[in-house]
Amino acid sequence: MSEDSSTLDFGIMCTGTTFDHWQAECVRHLLDVENVRPRLLVVDERRVNDATPESGLGRVAEMARSVVETVESEGARETVNKVTWRLYKHHVAGDGESRKPVDLSAELDGVERIHCDVREEGYAEYFSASDVDRIRSFDLDFVLRFAFGIIKGEILDASRYGVWSFHHGDEQKYRGLPPCFWEIYEDDSVTGAVLQRLTERLDGGVILRRGYFPTVPFSWSTNLDRTLSGTSRWPAQVATDILNGEAGYLEQPPSKTDAPVYRSPSPSQILRFDARRAAAMLREVARGYEKWSIGVSDASVRDFVDDERSPTVQWYSSPTDTEFVADPFPAAIDGDTFVFFEKYSYEDDSGNISYLNYDDPDPTVGTALDRPYHLSYPYLFRHEGDLYATPEMHEANEIALYRVESPDEWERERTLIPDVAGVDPTPVRHDGRWWLFFTKRDDMVNTNLYLWHAPELTGPWRPHANNPVKTDVRAARPAGTPWVTDGDLYRPTQDCAEWYGHRIVVNRVTELTPTAFSEEAVADIAPNEDGPLSAGRHTISSGGGLTLLDGHRFVWNAYNLRRTADQIARNLGP
Repeated sequence: MSEDSSTLDFGIMCTGTTFDHWQAECVRHLLDVENVRPRLLVVDERRVNDATPESGLGRVAEMARSVVETVESEGARETVNKVTWRLYKHHVAGDGESRKPVDLSAELDGVERIHCDVREEGYAEYFSASDVDRIRSFDLDFVLRFAFGIIKGEILDASRYGVWSFHHGDEQKYRGLPPCFWEIYEDDSVTGAVLQRLTERLDGGVILRRGYFPTVPFSWSTNLDRTLSGTSRWPAQVATDILNGEAGYLEQPPSKTDAPVYRSPSPSQILRFDARRAAAMLREVARGYEKWSIGVSDASVRDFVDDERSPTVQWYSSPTDTEFVADPFPAAIDGDTFVFFEKYSYEDDSGNISYLNYDDPDPTVGTALDRPYHLSYPYLFRHEGDLYATPEMHEANEIALYRVESPDEWERERTLIPDVAGVDPTPVRHDGRWWLFFTKRDDMVNTNLYLWHAPELTGPWRPHANNPVKTDVRAARPAGTPWVTDGDLYRPTQDCAEWYGHRIVVNRVTELTPTAFSEEAVADIAPNEDGPLSAGRHTISSGGGLTLLDGHRFVWNAYNLRRTADQIARNLGP
């Protein structure tokens, strides 16, 4: 760190003080971190005028210069591909919100700048020794790269923690350009991204942050936007880890990959790309909507995790086409086992918390909790002999704690976390502390995991030092009751990569403190492809000698047809 050991100083490689929107958000997130400050702008002298949008003759001249350079260096075929892609990107795909220009001159006022002109050798760019010395004199902790090309040489070690650069793609699958395009072309359900500390090896940096986002198959522009904006917090999160002494990954070995290097798509590939986008949209329309049911088994949760076992499940469905039941949780009350669940109405587009007495040979469904807003996920747990619940109520913009006195008598105890649209809130006590896992309705609900903690169930609850602690559509959102085996905490999560509620992934938590979190996937609970509910699973819980889970199939009815049409309309566009 700088002379003040509690402060991080950073530089930005840029073309000036105008940034793409997602880059501006990166900078603003860094400025929001206490004791992190910008010290230097390293400006690309060749493209300094690119910091303001060109139009008219300026844009034409730039394209002409680019065409000539490409012909000279890469040949006619690659030139045709690049020009075709550039025209498609500009006139068909369009510029999304994340790439709109944002002026940060006010936020970066007073920050020193130096203009650098690099030496090109093949595909690499090298800074002059004098420029490297000037940058080094600022005693920077890290440099964030938003300009220049593939840089090599002494500049990589001119700051304490190196040069940080984004690669918007899973480097184990996709290298090269354009970002977030080939995932749609190859029908990949996830779009990866990494923030890396650059090394001399191309696409072989030290991984600082990694995430996986759901691919948007209908639109390259939307897929790129979501991935760019979804990574904008990462530099600030790495800086936070450094300040908290949790950045040991900075010393990990560089990534290794043999992934193919993609280049600009050819005209024929662009045509196939658009055909695949249209096919994806048709599949979405044809798929229908989820019809969830509840399953009951006398096997243990571990039996479901064990690949060699196939526990028997008795399924229960709503008798009508206008509703479904999901998110089951069991509880023993006065000697009987009750099953609580979400009962969702397609017509009202809302759910309540319902229940039935599993020990009753002819049970009737009762209402446990009903509100003028949507309720679901009646997560139940016992503490000091009392039964509690933290149902999802994101429309109320809070996470609340209820005491369950009887199946239809839920007394509100308190608000645990106000002003948050929490989804699937899952509290668990582990290693002497309470932890609350959830996602947010307004922040990539299936992708970003949030974590809060408290010394007691009643609080005070505080956010983890580095939320969101995980970005992974395959294994972030809670999916039921965690459990402990041999001292390790296991957390069921939803894999929503293919579609919402596709399967359950079980993670073993490997680090859990107020400043650090990590986990690894160890098993999955997937639907039986030959069964009646072959489309997915997204909740598993246990209690009273029972294991409950849910499953779904895709159906058609008037209500979900209307919602699917609205969803497709929102996703129209490249």
